[in-house]
Amino acid sequence: MKIVADENIPGLDMFRRHADVHMLPGREIGRQHLQDADALITRSVTQVSGRLLEGTPVKFVGSCTIGLDHIDIESLQALKIYWVNAPGSNANSVAEYVLACMLALDLPIETIKVGIVGYGNVGSRLYDLLNTLGIDCVCHDPLLAIECVRNPVSFAEILDCDVISLHTPLTEQCEFPTKYLFGEMEFQCLKQGAVLINTARGAVVDNSALFEFYMNKNQGELVTVLDVWENEPFIHVDLLQNVSIATPHIAGYSVNGKMAATKAVYAAFCRYFSLTPVSCSFTDDITLLPETTRSFQEAILSVYNPARDDRLLRQSLLESQKKLTKQERGRKFDALRKHYWQRKEFSNYSVSAISSESLKARLLSLGFSE
Repeated sequence: MKIVADENIPGLDMFRRHADVHMLPGREIGRQHLQDADALITRSVTQVSGRLLEGTPVKFVGSCTIGLDHIDIESLQALKIYWVNAPGSNANSVAEYVLACMLALDLPIETIKVGIVGYGNVGSRLYDLLNTLGIDCVCHDPLLAIECVRNPVSFAEILDCDVISLHTPLTEQCEFPTKYLFGEMEFQCLKQGAVLINTARGAVVDNSALFEFYMNKNQGELVTVLDVWENEPFIHVDLLQNVSIATPHIAGYSVNGKMAATKAVYAAFCRYFSLTPVSCSFTDDITLLPETTRSFQEAILSVYNPARDDRLLRQSLLESQKKLTKQERGRKFDALRKHYWQRKEFSNYSVSAISSESLKARLLSLGFSE
């Protein structure tokens, strides 16, 4: 059996127990690579279409991501190719990223109101995290029955929140499309100084309209945190200069989240091909938070501070902008993702050394270890 896989997926050794694994850069996977492949294991950077798979022996497609906008589901169904993704695998990672960004912006979390758009695996996890801290949260998801959403509100009420965090798929041809859900009109409706956080898909926010909004002397009226961008990896570098926190699509890139996605796809792969799965060697190493940790903000930002990823993205794309071609900027964006550091989630950090019992209790409630 042969598997073609994105080289940036961790944990591919599990698949090697059952098949030859041929690894390639995800954006370069083409039909010519699949002529003798039984399975394709991808991320969101590979466009999985009928054109890619038609005429190949591929029977199984596994995407180690939560999103589906890169998969042509109708074509796969027509070709009778079984497919899976990994919904919810990076929910903790994204929720912790959003909280860290709020703290990095030094927002008064005791008094702000947060609006969550999209109440799926990630949105609901973020709600639970913020609700544990006593942060006022409301949610909007027109695809779910109102009784399935905590503190449901209309989209108009979302626009009146201090912080808006987006957690929707990217959709177009449907009753509630999310492409350009936030554009010129929505930006104008937001309250002064509102914070807009996008960790969903780039085109949920109209990047060109956002740039024009800033160019019309609206700096300060809207604070933006963008982890996802239109036309990745060829992102809008002029917009980048106006964004408060900018990261290269890594909100869900904790080691825990990436391994959870691989495990989910691997389990489905074994079920489909009637194989006996092998155990994964991933271990959850525990790091001790220092005794000198004095505040909640300090503790969270010591685990993950988005300033690091923001700085690396700006250094890569802006400091040499005039010297770089579009293709070179794209390669640099992808390189930041490919060589991303081993970020761990809250559960990998112990609070046992912290002297403040109240701080300990607060961190434990968020999933830190004792």
